[in-house]
Amino acid sequence: MSISKTDVIKEVAKQSGFSVTDSTKAVNTLVSVLTAMLKPVGAKITLTGFATLETKKRNSRSGVNPKTGEKIQIRARNTVTIKAGKPLKDAVN
Repeated sequence: MSISKTDVIKEVAKQSGFSVTDSTKAVNTLVSVLTAMLKPVGAKITLTGFATLETKKRNSRSGVNPKTGEKIQIRARNTVTIKAGKPLKDAVN
């Protein structure tokens, strides 16, 4: 099952009683705020009862191209890790 951002917006509107326009603004604002707050490496956002999001630096490393078997160098980059909170884990199990 794949759920799109539009599906989330419609569900927010349904459960909150807000209009779809207001729900779109709220969801887009949340995404923008979280994105901006996660830009610095080491930033950590804890949404208690839901998840913890954290940016980490991933070092460069060697890899293998699965098509050709050729060794390649994978560049260093920043990444976001997400760890589900206990209530979320319990809700999906």
